[in-house]
Amino acid sequence: MNARNYMPSPLLHNRTVLNRKGGKGDLNNVLVRESLEDIRDLLRKMAKHQEAVDHERTFSQLMVSFEEDFVRARLIDNSDESWIVSKTAFQQMDASLLPRSGGNFLQTLSGLPNADAKRAATGVWYMFAQQDNEKPRKFRTARTRMSDGSIGRVLRAQVSQSYASYSNLEFVEAVLAHTELGDLRVIDYRVDDDAMRIRLAAVPEGGLSVDKPFPMFCLSNSETGRRTTRFTGGLFRAICLNGMGSWDKQTQWAWRHYGDAGRIQQGVASAATEISTALNGTLEAYERAAQVFISDTFGFVDQMLGSISGVSQKVIEQVKLEGIVDETSHSKDSLAGVVDGITLIAQKPEYDLFAQDWLEELAADVLRRGLGMADERERILVEA
Repeated sequence: MNARNYMPSPLLHNRTVLNRKGGKGDLNNVLVRESLEDIRDLLRKMAKHQEAVDHERTFSQLMVSFEEDFVRARLIDNSDESWIVSKTAFQQMDASLLPRSGGNFLQTLSGLPNADAKRAATGVWYMFAQQDNEKPRKFRTARTRMSDGSIGRVLRAQVSQSYASYSNLEFVEAVLAHTELGDLRVIDYRVDDDAMRIRLAAVPEGGLSVDKPFPMFCLSNSETGRRTTRFTGGLFRAICLNGMGSWDKQTQWAWRHYGDAGRIQQGVASAATEISTALNGTLEAYERAAQVFISDTFGFVDQMLGSISGVSQKVIEQVKLEGIVDETSHSKDSLAGVVDGITLIAQKPEYDLFAQDWLEELAADVLRRGLGMADERERILVEA
């Protein structure tokens, strides 16, 4: 039997569709050429080509099959057209339909060295799907370019029927229509199948300096139910292309995808105003952190990051052995140096947009907590 038959049915993984960022060191290259209006135009082209369609059906009307090339889905009344199932959609359907770890079990089953393994996995899914015939879900599909250049329709997400679709394009259009942020320079932007993030430079008086942090606005969204629509503020260091996430509620605005999406349009203007006001305080806090001495930096990192759920030992060691000792970070004995170390490892290619944003927000949390620990002499004395 061909060894290929022993492999689990593949899922389409999250891909990066647009990714543009500047270069280190030279201030002229730190900011990208495209404006927010240019990004809006790119998103319009993407939306036109993808032709996203939402189908509200129960699981009993959606046939899922484990095949050699991909896991595929078909509507029961249009079985001639199949959709490739993305990893995100599969995980969402798994959580909605199957027992715990059911999706992993079926993936493993579909890869067994048996000619009937994939058929068996399909049959088990069908058995559970036929019992779910009362509660419609929303299945989002979109035309997608495959690695071989062909175009296929992909099942990108499964969300609840109450989920309000709000596209990346709609968000950028709202920001352009209701704020003055269209006049700002773009630091970087990235659009994945599952998420979008755009960072804008809030240029301080006197202009940008490559060795000093400056405030930024961050726009992020997901069209597949993986995150809220978010409008936040933070800091950016051009010397190492590091961002730092928001660190207080005044620089964080988020809207869940439900109800009337018009409330987001109404909220972006208020968000821009409040974030602009709060960003000066964030910059002052970071500058103060550069003067805060830490008696035992590694011990401080262990205590601060080790107490946070979800932070792995791998992340902690990367911060200590790669981040805070990097030449672009502040002194390794300073609170700002620890913050720089966290934001630096967040840029590693192994971290996707969600992990990167989480680490940058983690750095902001460490900044806030560290300032609260400093004594009157701006020292953090770490107990052994």
